[in-house]
Formats: sequence, structure tokens, C-alpha cells
Amino acid sequence: MENKVQLNFQKIQTDFGRAKLIGKISLWFSFLAAIGLLIVFFAVASPGESYQQNIRTLSLSQKNLPWVMLVTGLILTLITSIITWLITLYSSFRISGPLYRFSRNIETWINTGKRNTIPLRRADSLQQESQLMEETVNSHYAYLDGYQPLLNQARQAIDAGDIEQLNHCLSLLKERADKASIIHEPAR
Repeated sequence: MENKVQLNFQKIQTDFGRAKLIGKISLWFSFLAAIGLLIVFFAVASPGESYQQNIRTLSLSQKNLPWVMLVTGLILTLITSIITWLITLYSSFRISGPLYRFSRNIETWINTGKRNTIPLRRADSLQQESQLMEETVNSHYAYLDGYQPLLNQARQAIDAGDIEQLNHCLSLLKERADKASIIHEPAR
């Protein structure tokens, strides 16, 4: 039960960290939008005093509006794509890093038989999956370690020439192997 509470707390912490990141990004965008509005407010010329000046200002605005909109759109697209790329890069490292760590740990377990793992960073995603994988590997090794006493008994029975004890050990080993089998063959 304590593990579930701890895992839920870690998930809440991770979700809160993401919410803080989204909040920071939103505040930066709001700040930049406010600065943009202030620039537009101060850059726009005050209307002229005569009707002719107002018409001239309006025609100049209509003439330059497509170029201003194109440049503004390109700048906004560039800024948005850079920020999206950075967020994606940051998020993907929080997923791809743990997946890489999982694969390296599994390779170490397979190649050396050692159970030592390199833990994930605290801010990485997949913390719960990492703990479940480690529990699975540990239970697998514990299961494999359970074979050793049976194999020792079988060796002793062979050395002693005790066929009955050997058959008993072999039947226990077969039972144990059948329980571990993922694909069960139908009984005949």
C-alpha cells in the first residue's frame, strides 16, 4: 500500500511540474503579447487633424498592411515553432531517457546476470513503470534462484546413484518449469 501512495505522490509531483511549466510558458506568451500591444499602441501615429491626413494615413496603412501581416506571421510562426520544438525536445528526453535506461539495464541483466540498475532521474517520466520492471526482474531472478536447490539435490542424487530421488527432483523441476511457461500446452 505504501508503494502505491508513494507512486501516486510521484505522479502528482510530475503532473504539478508539468502544470508549472505550462503556466510559465503561458505567462511568457502573455508578457510578449502585452509588449507587442504596447509597441503597436505607441507606433501607430495619432490621427491627423484634417480629413485629408486621415485619408492619406488610411491609404498608406492599406498599402503596407499585407507586408506587415506577412512579416508578423512569419515571426510568430518562427517563434511558435522554436518554442514547440523546445517543449517537444524537453518532453521527449523525459520519455526517451528512461526507455534508453530500461534497455541498458536489461542488456546488463542479460549479459552479466547482475541485478544492479541505474535509477532514473527524478524528473523523468515512467517512474512507476521503472519500479514495476525492477520488481518483475527481481521476482524473475528469485524464481531462477529457486532452481538452484533442486539442481543441487539432483546432482547429489546422481552422485549417490539414487534414481528415485533423481526422478523426484526432475518432476519438481518440470513442475516449476511448467508454472513459468508463458504458453501452456493443452493436457493430453
